[in-house]
Amino acid sequence: MGSAGRFQVRRFESPEGFRARAQDWLLEHEAEHNLILGVVEQLISGDHDYLDPVYLATVEEGGEVVGCAFRTPPHKLCITRMPESAAGILARDVGEVFEALPAVIGSEPGASAVARAWCALHGGAFRATMGMRIHALERVVHPHPPAPGRFRLAEAGDLGVLEDWHLGFERDTHIPLVSDPDRIRGRIESGSLGVWEDGGLRSMAAALAPTRGTIRIGGVYTPPASRGRGYGSAVTAALSQLSLDRGHGLCVLYTDLANPTSNKIYRALGYEPVCDVVDLEIRPSPMTDPAEAHALLSEIDDLRAGGTLFQWGIVEAAGDSVIGTATLADINREHRRAELGFALRRSRWGEGLGTEAVSLLLDQAFGVMGLRRIEADTDPENESAMRLLERLGFRREGYLPQRWFVGGRWHDTVLFGLLKPDWRHDRTVENEGMRDA
Repeated sequence: MGSAGRFQVRRFESPEGFRARAQDWLLEHEAEHNLILGVVEQLISGDHDYLDPVYLATVEEGGEVVGCAFRTPPHKLCITRMPESAAGILARDVGEVFEALPAVIGSEPGASAVARAWCALHGGAFRATMGMRIHALERVVHPHPPAPGRFRLAEAGDLGVLEDWHLGFERDTHIPLVSDPDRIRGRIESGSLGVWEDGGLRSMAAALAPTRGTIRIGGVYTPPASRGRGYGSAVTAALSQLSLDRGHGLCVLYTDLANPTSNKIYRALGYEPVCDVVDLEIRPSPMTDPAEAHALLSEIDDLRAGGTLFQWGIVEAAGDSVIGTATLADINREHRRAELGFALRRSRWGEGLGTEAVSLLLDQAFGVMGLRRIEADTDPENESAMRLLERLGFRREGYLPQRWFVGGRWHDTVLFGLLKPDWRHDRTVENEGMRDA
């Protein structure tokens, strides 16, 4: 137990112990706290794939619970409402368990206070990446006119389609959703996945993580070819009604505040705002240890000597200051392919320098080096990098959920590829236009 001034942080080894201490306080605002209440039940039942160590803690003042925090790796640190002045002691306690955090999610001003305290202790910076609104529904307002087709619960024969749709949801929203076939099958068998069909499956929604009086509606997904016809609203309304009929007092739903369309749709179904939460990404500090930098340069030199990596510096035209890098890695001479990487100082984004540098690199790869294929492995959250690749003729070739574990969280990958015959550049680049970094 950590303590400082008025506040104490009490950490729990078991979800049962945490529930016994915190449940009454959480249930006072059950809709607002549906996520943490649902996660605790998952932990107790064992129906989850979280990594160790799981973090569960209460923030207390004068022997009374005034806030809670939890983290189920690889996911983010989530906090409830709590006094802003308790942020420091909570950040210190979390730091005793985790060396790094991907993000903090919670209500303001507590979430920013915790993220700020974490960065003060561990370095780095934070920024808001998404604002969300929690909604609750007691009575469904069914769409009028109704969408064509009908609602039903998902069946075993739907598994293949639903697997693809779960991956589609993750790809479109960048929000992790259960995509393991066995877990999806379990949701089908438990009657928690609903679909809308109209001459075939058109949309899906899931009823997730029931608590004492609520259930969360999530994973609402309509494939692109079926959008704009009301199927998403229809399946959400029908599954919400079924959940109420099953005895859940409230249906809870999260929306992205940056998407006014979805907020309007769910309000029309009867969902009322409860509170807003913010997702704060934490970025680690740049490298500051000279020894660490020298070790990285030595590794680059070794790979270059072995012929499997070439890295060029992007420099100012009027000087020799390096403002970025362009890299060919995993070079395979036998199969004439390599992987592309590029980085640019943030202050120089938006000037077209990345496009110019990668164009020079591709001329070098396909021309001087005689390569046939260049690949790129890109985080789907990096939309500017994906746009750059597509402008240069790269094609999207695949999507791999949770391929990398970086900065304390899982990252998906979009795979791009470009073949030599598809590369066109409107100018010839002299070889001396590139030099080794």
